[in-house]
This record gives sequence, structure tokens and C-alpha cells, in this order.
Amino acid sequence: MRRPGETGSRTGWLRARADRSEYKTFGRSRSLRLPGFDYAQPYRLFYVTVCSKDRQRVFTAQGACAVTRGSLVESCARAGYRLIAYCVMPDHGHALVQGGPEPASLSSWVRRFKGASQQAMRKLGFAGKIWQRGFFDRVLRDYEDAVALGEYILGNPVRAAWWSSGASTSGRVWWRR
Repeated sequence: MRRPGETGSRTGWLRARADRSEYKTFGRSRSLRLPGFDYAQPYRLFYVTVCSKDRQRVFTAQGACAVTRGSLVESCARAGYRLIAYCVMPDHGHALVQGGPEPASLSSWVRRFKGASQQAMRKLGFAGKIWQRGFFDRVLRDYEDAVALGEYILGNPVRAAWWSSGASTSGRVWWRR
């Protein structure tokens, strides 16, 4: 029985398999970033989602949200990004950011944010890793509506029925028009 892509000879199948090996990461996960895209473009809008490790509900603890918010604001300023909107949920967070005139790459900003918030959480007594590896991003195109996306971010707790449960949302959501 022939394998898909097999040309009829053993060497043809090996050649087809070798072409696919460039996509192998050998134990590492593949990057979710667009290949060849400049993630440090001035004034580019990004929608970023980061999740806690194993989706643990770490941001319900006293002070956890405040230190995460502080790390988010500080890391944005240091990396040259403007924080437009954010929402910290119990097990993940969303942010809408815009690069300044000379922003750092998006990956380096997220790395700074995760590292700073990890250190701050350790000071509160959290042990182990807080964040899952990687992050999810969406590059907003020029025609996409940033206001609608900001409203979507702010509506996240409502859709999760989190506000109706009586949980405090103070400092968890923010919008800058």
C-alpha cells in the first residue's frame, strides 16, 4: 500500500518526508507568530491573550490581580506600547496594545510582562510557574475596529457570567479611549 505523496519508489517517499522535516520542531512547540512579519512595527495594534499554567484560577487570590495589572502597565511602558484595554480573568488575561514610535517586539514585551508578574506573584507567596508557555496574538488590520475589540475585551467577564456571580471586578478591566 502506498503512502500519501509516495511517488512509487522508496526514494520519492523519503524525499517528500525530508521536505516536511523543515516544519518539525523536535520536542518544541511551533511558533504561533506569522513568519516574516515585523512584530515591532510602529503604531501597530495587537490583541494578546495569555493563560495561566494549566488554566489554574490564580487571579482570584487577594492581590494577584493588582500585581498582574501593575506588571502589565509597567511592562507596556518599558517596551514602548500603549495599553488601550485589558481584562484579567481568573485564569487568563486579554490586552489590546498599540506600539509606539519604536516599540520592542511583541514577544519581548510579553516575556517582560510574564517575568515581572511572575516575580510579583512570588512576593505574594505563589510558588511555581504562573503562566503557560507562549501566548496568542492577533494583529489588527487597518480596517478592523479597535473600539469593537476593546468592548469585546471588557465584555469578557459578563459573557463568563462572572460579574453576575458577585465577584469583584475592581481593577480587572480598563478602557482608554
